[in-house]
Amino acid sequence: MRFQQVKDVIHYTSQLHEKLAVYYQCLSEQSDQQRMKMLLDYLSRHEKHLRDVFERYSSDVETSVRETWLQFVPSEKLVEALECGPIEQDMSVDDVIEQVITYDDALIDLYNEVINETSAPDVKQAFQNVLAMESQQMRQTVRNALMMNEI
Repeated sequence: MRFQQVKDVIHYTSQLHEKLAVYYQCLSEQSDQQRMKMLLDYLSRHEKHLRDVFERYSSDVETSVRETWLQFVPSEKLVEALECGPIEQDMSVDDVIEQVITYDDALIDLYNEVINETSAPDVKQAFQNVLAMESQQMRQTVRNALMMNEI
């Protein structure tokens, strides 16, 4: 995976959130555990929301930033982490939450790599904004998932 422009990274992230939303929804429909079903439904809705956020963000970012070319190839470790591992039927809610955290950490690493690899101040600022938003969303997701687990 090689990103050409800033808009490619944002589009890639939006697509990842869409894939996760569909994945979690399919798993929810297959689950017979009420807590797991609640968690997966929540995660699916949350990922759809993030997809929408990134689509709006893409149009809100200045054209000059969006069209900036990147010389950036994510590390192999990062690419592997972004390939969502399967959630198995016998996984616990805690196991699913752990997998979600691993995935979110990989996205945060992706943004940090872009920030560290670019010299353009506007691009750095755009991805620092994305990083702050993704970090805040991760904390909210984990907090809400843990609260559901206690129900």
